[in-house]
Amino acid sequence: MKLIFTKYPETIPVVPLTIALREQNIAILEIGEKTFYKVFDFSRKRISESEADNLADFCEKTGVLSLLGEINDLYTYLVGVEVGLDSNARKNRSGEIFQQLLGLLLKKKLKGSNLQIKQEDPNVQTARSKRADFVIYSDRKPQIVLECNFYNTTGSKPIETANAYIDFQRKVREQGECSFVWVTDGPAWKRMEKTARQSFREIDFPINYTIADERLERIIGQLIKT
Repeated sequence: MKLIFTKYPETIPVVPLTIALREQNIAILEIGEKTFYKVFDFSRKRISESEADNLADFCEKTGVLSLLGEINDLYTYLVGVEVGLDSNARKNRSGEIFQQLLGLLLKKKLKGSNLQIKQEDPNVQTARSKRADFVIYSDRKPQIVLECNFYNTTGSKPIETANAYIDFQRKVREQGECSFVWVTDGPAWKRMEKTARQSFREIDFPINYTIADERLERIIGQLIKT
């Protein structure tokens, strides 16, 4: 794969489409002893050997290599992907994966405690009239609402979501019920620093995945009403 990218760089932009992504800059959240982003640029017309190595590593780890070995007609496959990308089922894939990661983290952090976690809880709805991503219960009472979002690209959606959650938190405060934690991450926030500062100032607990991994137990302990 490395040799193909080096000799035929025009093939590079095709890679994201094989995994149903239109974005040419893809950020991968690497989770291990240290959590960090690794950004892959598929729009380059010329690449170095080290960049070709990174792209080849991406293809191996995401299953692109295996997929290409199974496809008989790449053109027909990509046309089908393009059609599928226009359906609702293809939208917000990174957000869904991020929600799954947070769910696993919550179970890990709260294992052995007396707290219960409900996902997509129908009894608690956020400002967007959707079921809360996660609700933590103590003694059968909802105590903490957690919403999570991951943004690869900038635009109006992160800003709209932040404003909606600010309104939601105000209502929560007025009612004196649950505390609100917003877990949001992604490279888009780095390009919206001003917006992030303004929005996060209005929310009591805006955190990213790294902070959640390091401090989630402490934050939950502080927020649970006794």
